[in-house]
Amino acid sequence: MRRFLTLRECVQRPGDAERARGNGWDDPIIPFIPEAIEEKKGKDDYLDVDVRVNTSENASSNNRITEHLRTFNGGPIEELILWVQALANVIHRKPVRGGHSKFEMAVMLLKDEPLRTFQTIRKRICDDPDEGGIVQTGETDESFDLVVDAWIAHHFPQAHNCPAFKQKNYMRSWLTKPRNVLVKQIFTRLNQMNATLPVFPGPENTMFSDQELINIVMFMIPQEWKDTLTKENFHIYGGSLHQVQNRLEMLELGEQAGKATPTSKKYLRKGKFIDLESPDFKVPLKASRDEISPKNYFMLCKSLERNFTTHTMGNCYLVKQLEKNNPKKGNPKKRKNRGFKGNSRKGGFKGGFKKQRKEMNLLIGKKVAQEMRKQLKQHGLEYAKESVDKTDSDEE
Repeated sequence: MRRFLTLRECVQRPGDAERARGNGWDDPIIPFIPEAIEEKKGKDDYLDVDVRVNTSENASSNNRITEHLRTFNGGPIEELILWVQALANVIHRKPVRGGHSKFEMAVMLLKDEPLRTFQTIRKRICDDPDEGGIVQTGETDESFDLVVDAWIAHHFPQAHNCPAFKQKNYMRSWLTKPRNVLVKQIFTRLNQMNATLPVFPGPENTMFSDQELINIVMFMIPQEWKDTLTKENFHIYGGSLHQVQNRLEMLELGEQAGKATPTSKKYLRKGKFIDLESPDFKVPLKASRDEISPKNYFMLCKSLERNFTTHTMGNCYLVKQLEKNNPKKGNPKKRKNRGFKGNSRKGGFKGGFKKQRKEMNLLIGKKVAQEMRKQLKQHGLEYAKESVDKTDSDEE
């Protein structure tokens, strides 16, 4: 059974989902690739709470379920926000009524330093009406909301520097789609990040609309996808978020189908599938970039009209000997200008390394002449071969 990969497993590093940014001033509060959360397995790390399925009905056995809530003792900001949302959900669905009961429920779900900070803020606001700005002192619903807001602001980095605006700017401007991340994962993650915005300290702590999320997604996808949607006259901002997601998933599926992968019975070569079990298939002698075909014959031997011209550059004996005699390569103990002898009837060489250089120069001269003909022909002029040959003889 194939396991669904998480976002952290789909990328090599979290920066793969972000464009180039500055250092420090634009760091996100919650990054697109989630931060690692410590796994908790102890019994004290969880609390079972019975809640109602439908809050409008009575608390009968058919209308109750058990929530397995995780206690919070520190961690990333996203984990803190998820804990605050889980606490609000339990208070609403249990339901928990009265300020004192809400405070006790929060205390049961906190541990270590976050618990001590919560108790300190609780005492300061509930005992001093001027500190919280409340009319009635004591543990009330109003004081509970003020304590939770102050506790969240205490753990937020730069809480007085408008963190919600900073997070929304990060989502609008700095996200890009990693190659191995699916479209459904992008939409799921954006919805998760969007749901955390109301918990941020204000101002600007409001959620994105569907059209704003579509705009973020269009800024993340590759340019080829945008061009395809434009050619198809697809109305991006006229449809719903679900319609845009379906269309992008179809583009993703077509892109994946175009990338063929080798299988046990088929072999991919030059963009075509070749059946390995076919009698017409022949295993290549050398798997390299040089496939033996008239288009890939080595141009040097082909231009010199040698006897052996039906070979590639990777299999050319002349090139191998030149690399062997190159002072920068090969065995340093051997002579630098050592040539080689061959049978002239079979296309060999005599004269060693100097003869090879002359043939290389001849090839370069032919290529230069071909380019000159093309340039002169574009301007309506003719190629004067005699003048070129004369200048070549003068230089010699």
